[in-house]
Order: sequence, then structure tokens, then C-alpha cells
Amino acid sequence: MFREGGNIPPIWARASGQDTAVLGITWVDEFQAILVRQGSGIRTVADLKGKRLGLPQHIGSLIDFQRGMAHRGFVVALKLAGLTAHDAQLIDLPADDLEFGRRVNQERRRTSRPLQALLNNEVDAIYTKGTFIGPAEIKQHELHVVIDLNTYSDPAVRVNNGTPRPITVGREFLKEKPELVVRYLAVLLRTAQWAESHAREVRQAIAAESHVDEGAISFAYGNDLHLRLTPKLSDEYIAGLEIEKNFLRDHNFLPKDFEIQEWIVREPLAVAQRLVHAEPGFAQNEIPVLA
Repeated sequence: MFREGGNIPPIWARASGQDTAVLGITWVDEFQAILVRQGSGIRTVADLKGKRLGLPQHIGSLIDFQRGMAHRGFVVALKLAGLTAHDAQLIDLPADDLEFGRRVNQERRRTSRPLQALLNNEVDAIYTKGTFIGPAEIKQHELHVVIDLNTYSDPAVRVNNGTPRPITVGREFLKEKPELVVRYLAVLLRTAQWAESHAREVRQAIAAESHVDEGAISFAYGNDLHLRLTPKLSDEYIAGLEIEKNFLRDHNFLPKDFEIQEWIVREPLAVAQRLVHAEPGFAQNEIPVLA
């Protein structure tokens, strides 16, 4: 009933009529780069003008979030150089259908369709994020990082599928079991508190889940990852979600538009925060019924 992860699938689901609600948002910045081959002569984003930019294409998927990620990464990078996607060539890279229930092991990462297309000179540049292509692969394949969008201070530049991450739930479940929704959020809040003083354990857990070493996690997410796991509904986080939704709408990834503010339900997180902080007079075993 609950989901926390990349924002493209839940945005698409909401735009497709699924009756979900956003309960909270986390913002975990990550490595987001445009990669080229070392000997390509491409050194800056401006050099991408006229070049072939690879977009993965999963034709059988309900929502091709990997394509959406790459598309936005290229558009944002080109904009920083005063260019648009019309100044380059967007090349479709047909790939196997996505498998949501299967862990992506390191070997599959190394043989991903975009990376192989780059190494085979089918395209001149690809987009990557997080731990999918880490420092070891960049060195091994003699790749050049044209730009890392994560280094920009403007949060709008860093918005993509993984940033921000909404926590969603079905509204029917929220209506029927509000106390369980609150307790679920309370667990996330307490875990985020624990993480703040357990940086090493956080890196180890995420490294194990991602099938990479701790060094790759530090490279992809920085050294303050453990401090950025608290669910919030701040104006900045919501604005980031709206930027992503509008991009997907404007580039025909969504069947229809919707209002972000109408997607958000604030009360469960507020009650969960009270539960975690145990305000005086607030009985932890008595969750108030939500409106």
C-alpha cells in the first residue's frame, strides 16, 4: 500500500487516475552526469551541439522512467549551456523491458544498453545517475564526465526521477486505516533520526541493496546521505516535485495534467511527528482519527 522511491512512476500513476496521496517527501541528491568517451573531443556541454544523445527506450513498459530520467538530464544540461534538445540528436536505444521486481546486479549495470551504445560509438553521450555507472566503470571504460548536475546549488537543476522522492499511499487505505499510516510514517521519522548518528551503517545498508561497495555510495550520494532521510512536506520539496511533474507533462510522458497540491495530504505526517516527539498530553497508544 505504501511506496517510496523514484518520482516518475507515482507521478504517472496519479496522472493516469490512480487515487493516491503524497504523505511526505525525501530529498536525496545524487550523482547525475552526462558521460562521453575520452577520445570523443567532447569536453563541455556546449560541445554536445549536433551530437547524438542516447535515450533508452522500453517500448513494453507502462512508464519508461529510465527514458524520462535521461531526457530530463539532457534537457537540463543543454539549457545550462544555452542550448535545447533541438540543438542535438536524440537517439532511441531500444532495450529489454524493465523488470521492477528484480534486483539489478552489477553485471547488468556494466552491460546496460546506454553504456554499450556509448562504447560501440552508436551515440556520443549518455546520462547516468546514482551508482549505475560509478568511478570504477568510468575509469575502466575511459569515460569523461561532461557535467555532474549534482554539483549545482540550484535545486531545480538537480531535480530528476530520484530527487525528490515522494512517499505515497492509496487514499482508500488512508481512509480505512489512518492509524497504520501514521505509525508507518513514525517508523520512517524514527529511522531518519537513527540514521543521523549512524552514517557508516547507512552506507553499508544502501551499498548492500545497490550491489556496490561503500566507496561507490559515497561517490554517488556524498558524505551526508545519512542526514537527508527525513520525510518532509516543505515548500522546496513540493516545488521540486512540481518541476518534475511539469517536465513530464510538457514532454508527453503523462496522459493528463493534475495539481500537485491536491495530491498532498499533510495531516498524517504532522500527527506522526507529534507521535515521535511525544508532545506532552499526546498518548502514543491513541492515534487521533484523521479528517
